Amino acid sequence: MTKHINESDLHAYVDQQLSGDRRQAVEAWLEEHPEDAEKVRRWQQQNLAIARQYDTRQWQHTPDHLRPETILQRQRHAYVAVAASVVLVLCGMVAGWFAHDIHDDGQPLRQSLARSAVMAHQVFTVEVRHPVEVGAHQEQHLVAWLSKRLGHPLRIPSLETEGYQLVGGRLLPSSDGAAAQMMFEDTAGTRVTIYAQRSLTTTQTAFQFSEIDGVNVFYWLDQDISYAVIGAIERAALLDVATLVYRQLEQPTPTLVPHKTTSL
Repeated sequence: MTKHINESDLHAYVDQQLSGDRRQAVEAWLEEHPEDAEKVRRWQQQNLAIARQYDTRQWQHTPDHLRPETILQRQRHAYVAVAASVVLVLCGMVAGWFAHDIHDDGQPLRQSLARSAVMAHQVFTVEVRHPVEVGAHQEQHLVAWLSKRLGHPLRIPSLETEGYQLVGGRLLPSSDGAAAQMMFEDTAGTRVTIYAQRSLTTTQTAFQFSEIDGVNVFYWLDQDISYAVIGAIERAALLDVATLVYRQLEQPTPTLVPHKTTSL
């Protein structure tokens, strides 16, 4: 009988964070537990799908032994595919720094956070059965896991005053290795997400706004973490949510530049 494997072990396996012995133990567990094997397979497919949407060129310079097709050939079970997320080189996700005014269309690199956040929002908010990796019932585990992977302590704000309840969250690839998405939903089924990733700069910015493919996003940078609040809702309503998020994560209240907007 294989020693019990928990969900943290499965996440570590998907992210290729396990030693040889522990990895073999997880693979043995997956051979005996097809439901967990299916869960792992689904997470791996999602990671690959996101990576390919960000930049299909990322695999061109990856060593052969790390390429996803090579890894998949070594799978031990029909449901088990070794995770390729750790070898993602996301060339299209350049984490830019942000100025104190909202940028125009001529600054695409400075909008990379907004683009990445909106893309992740569009991919996962439409999911019915599996919108998140870790559900709200495991909030403490979710916070600890995402904080560890980003290398920065995170908090999950409460959006109940705006009518949103936590659904859960997930780990995503980013230019610096990892990003976090937290998803919330109201009683009508409308979803908003919070996106956080490490930044390449240690400055601070005011709120900035963009509309991308009909989805609104407010985003800002605080020291070495970038945040975005995303939703396909009215700008004013999303601003209320974003301000609530900011007040719980940062102090003081941010400065908003209201007279400019950007549509990418």
